[in-house]
Amino acid sequence: MYNCAWEEAELFDRLMAETYRERSESMIDDSAISRRRWSVIGALLPLIAVILVAAVRAGERRLDPAPGLQLVATVDLAEGPFDEVVLAHLALTETVSLKLRLALRQIDTPSLELSLQSEAGVRRAVMRAEGLRTSKDGGADWEEVLPPGDYRLVLSAAQSPGTLAVYASSVATAPNALKIAVPGSR
Repeated sequence: MYNCAWEEAELFDRLMAETYRERSESMIDDSAISRRRWSVIGALLPLIAVILVAAVRAGERRLDPAPGLQLVATVDLAEGPFDEVVLAHLALTETVSLKLRLALRQIDTPSLELSLQSEAGVRRAVMRAEGLRTSKDGGADWEEVLPPGDYRLVLSAAQSPGTLAVYASSVATAPNALKIAVPGSR
């Protein structure tokens, strides 16, 4: 029995020595791997920073109009309130597909209504919103086929922070089928 315990103690000592040796070799390997990992991470950090800066700048970009759109009106809603204010007169010489693009920049308004009114009094809602909030830039498109005639772009909105820009274009057979006049301009 004494011999068996002695052999077990020797076996235990050998196992401990091997475990210690493997562990110390493993630690040396782990530290080399760790150094390589940190060097790779250090090399990737500038790339990650560039990607993050580009993403932030992309989020700050303004909602720009598509080519072919003409600026009709820009309104700072802080100068309001606006009650049935005519932003522009549109004259259509033939039936056209009229497209309006709205650029909404940092708006926080309890109410906003933009409509297109014909000379006969027919009102077409371009945008109607309550509790409208855009944290950065937002936008909306509106398109409708309209018969020839004179139209008014009319805004009703509460005084609030933000800017609304309206752009227009038309698809027609005649090159000058859409004429835009802004009140107060020549």
